Amino acid sequence: MKNNIFNRVKPYLIMIVFSLLFIFPFLFSKGSLYGDDLHFHLDRMLGLSNIIDSPINFKTFYNSGQGINFFYPFLIYYPFYIIFSFVQSIWFAWYFYLFIITFITLSISFYSATSISKSKIVGCLFAIIYTFSTYRSYNILIRFATGEVLAMAFLPLIFAGSYQVFKGDYRKWPMLSIGMTLLVYSHLLSVFIATLLLTFFLFYF
Repeated sequence: MKNNIFNRVKPYLIMIVFSLLFIFPFLFSKGSLYGDDLHFHLDRMLGLSNIIDSPINFKTFYNSGQGINFFYPFLIYYPFYIIFSFVQSIWFAWYFYLFIITFITLSISFYSATSISKSKIVGCLFAIIYTFSTYRSYNILIRFATGEVLAMAFLPLIFAGSYQVFKGDYRKWPMLSIGMTLLVYSHLLSVFIATLLLTFFLFYF
């Protein structure tokens, strides 16, 4: 019984270790953050201070009152602000949030690949290669493209769910539905691209 539970939990313990290893080098950055879109996304985060009352915030973006939240989904991004509100450190809040998102990406990738391949080894390999891919790392290290980083966490669930449904296993529709819902709350452009690809797959299958 104990071995059974450990075998189920073991992949996720490994994912926690990999997630910690991923953010470990950043702990030596001495409180610095980098990225092309750094200021934009940090202003987005700080602007969530009154999102419950109004999507417009005059505290950030040079007090111009931009309606960023009309176009950038904020629900999946909001935990970043919650962490910041407790620790009052953008640096710590970002890397703790990045750790969580990396773990979620690994977990969803593992689950999605395993559901198709029926092999935990394949699931682990896919999760590691996908989560630590050059493109995702580039979005984090160079671009600070948080919207795309969040979107990448849920794309495997969408395509695994659609694959199962298109192959005739209609009971797996929640995977597709949940994946698309989370994507909508993460990055709208990715929703458009995913919809185009799903339309193509629909005709292909």
